[in-house]
Amino acid sequence: MAQIDWRGTAPLFGYQFHQGQPPDPVTSLPRISEERSDSDGLLWVHLDLYDPAMLAWLRHLPVPGDVIDAVAEPIQRGRLFAFDWIIYGQLRDLCVPPESRSHALRAGALCFLAIPGLVVTGRAEPLMAVRELRNRIENGTAEVYSPIGLLKAFFEALNDIGEDALDASSNELSDMEVEILRQGRVRNRPDLLRMRREAVSLVREMAYKRTSMMDLLREKPPLATPGEYRALRDQLERYRAQIDDLHDYADRCQFLLDELRAQVGESTNRNLYILTIFSAMFMPATLIAGLFGMNVEWLPFGASAYGFWEVTGIVAVSLGMVLAALRWMRFF
Repeated sequence: MAQIDWRGTAPLFGYQFHQGQPPDPVTSLPRISEERSDSDGLLWVHLDLYDPAMLAWLRHLPVPGDVIDAVAEPIQRGRLFAFDWIIYGQLRDLCVPPESRSHALRAGALCFLAIPGLVVTGRAEPLMAVRELRNRIENGTAEVYSPIGLLKAFFEALNDIGEDALDASSNELSDMEVEILRQGRVRNRPDLLRMRREAVSLVREMAYKRTSMMDLLREKPPLATPGEYRALRDQLERYRAQIDDLHDYADRCQFLLDELRAQVGESTNRNLYILTIFSAMFMPATLIAGLFGMNVEWLPFGASAYGFWEVTGIVAVSLGMVLAALRWMRFF
């Protein structure tokens, strides 16, 4: 296979960070040497790993080939790994599904590689946390000087986005809750089912990532100061709390679905109850009508001029007796 020349290739975006200075945008992918000194600062580049030139640059890094393979080809529900001086794998970012008209979020894979002085993220279309982190860097509200500092800033943006979306969805769910509990009905039951399904899916997609990140904190590769690891731990605790809140949100959705089912069951039972009372009331009349409708001789009142009214009287008396019995048994 011919070697692809990546020189002069521009990343989707990138920044060079130096202590005490504003970040400089990166317009082309630089050559990365085996040894990077502290004076080189931190380089963050975001790549489209479907671009052959960007992938060729990634494979040119002084990193083992199996690590590059794991980063370049995301694995569904992948993990983050750390050994010696390398962190690599996949993170979970957030996106809004194109068909969604609500505050729903969906998780997406973000390729990640960190070595001293360099962080590489990869996805053709940056998702929400990466976009927010980029905005904060350009606005000067996020200070990043190491790979772990960038990872901490990423989780801070991820937590802020998730909490805002969860607050908005919780308010929407509260409105549904009022409608269900007070009015006994809800017009958008399919939305309630969708909200629960999306919450459960998001919890499943993101919960395992916290375990991976806690493993990273235990390993503590030499890519940051202890203070930055403490700051990352704080953001991971926010991440854990957000997952717990998502669990509670999904449970609330399930509670409202159960309440709807209970209301439907109660309405059905009430209708069957009324139908049973009417059936009991007219059962004697049906029986009498059936007896006098038989085509046999010697039926009572058959020769009487007032036979119809006499049979009607019997039906009325039987109906009154049934009503009295039902009343006595407190059916109504």
